[in-house]
Amino acid sequence: MSWPALEQELQLWETSADLWWRDDDATHDTPALQQLLTLAGEFQIPVHLAVIPQQLHTSLDCIRQPTNRPYSYVLQHGINHQSHATEGMRKVELGGNYPLESLCDDLAAGRQRLSGHFENQYLDMLVPLEPAV
Repeated sequence: MSWPALEQELQLWETSADLWWRDDDATHDTPALQQLLTLAGEFQIPVHLAVIPQQLHTSLDCIRQPTNRPYSYVLQHGINHQSHATEGMRKVELGGNYPLESLCDDLAAGRQRLSGHFENQYLDMLVPLEPAV
């Protein structure tokens, strides 16, 4: 869909629409992320980063910079992006052969890591790993 088509569609709506961008599998600062952050600031549209807690790199601290803070949010994207599917099952990180107690402990540890590191930018929301089709 093109931007003009989107603008045209939104003008037909009786109420306003809230838009946001999401960056999946965020672990590091990248040129693509910098471009997204620049656009977010320019258009005042929030960016929600689905961050993999056990793969978090210090370069992602770029979102904590004052210019990025108002439009950058962190969501928990699973634990380590590792599938625990049993044989014949589609890829799944949160389930399969992952022992329930370990899964809960690892999710809690990931939540603690992200909420402690990103403080007010962390939204208490889990974005599970999308199964491959």
